[in-house]
Amino acid sequence: MDHCLILISCSAKRVAIPAWLSILLPKGAIGAYLLLREEDVFYVGRSDRCLRNRLANHSLLTNATHVCWELCGSPEHAFHKEAYWYDLLKAEGKLINNVHPAAPARSRRTCPFCDLDGQKIRAALLFAGLDFTATAPFEA
Repeated sequence: MDHCLILISCSAKRVAIPAWLSILLPKGAIGAYLLLREEDVFYVGRSDRCLRNRLANHSLLTNATHVCWELCGSPEHAFHKEAYWYDLLKAEGKLINNVHPAAPARSRRTCPFCDLDGQKIRAALLFAGLDFTATAPFEA
C-alpha cells in the first residue's frame, strides 16, 4: 500500500478539528497516527477498525495543534507502524503514552522493534522491504 501521510496544521489559538477528519479520512480506514503540539509529538496511537472515528473522538485531540497519520493495509501493519514510532520516540522521552502498543486482537505478534536502537530499527525495516523512515515527520 502506498504511504499516505497527512498533516493537519492549525493556528496556535486553535486545536485540531474533528470535522476535518471526516472530510480527509475514509470511513473504516486502518492506520497509525501522531498527535503533536506544534512540532513536538506527544502521543502515538492506531486504529485497527476506523481511524476517522478514533481520532475524531480522541480524548487528547483538544491538546493537539497537529495530527499526522498513515493509512495501513492491515491491523498488523498499523501495529508495526505504531510500535516503530512509539519505540523511537519513547526512548527520546517525548511521549505521554505509558503503555507499549498492544498487538491487534487475535494476533500473536510481538513488537519487532523493542530492544533495538533507531538505526537497527531502520535496518530491520529496510531488510523487510518496509521503508517507514520516509514518513516519519519528526526526523531530520
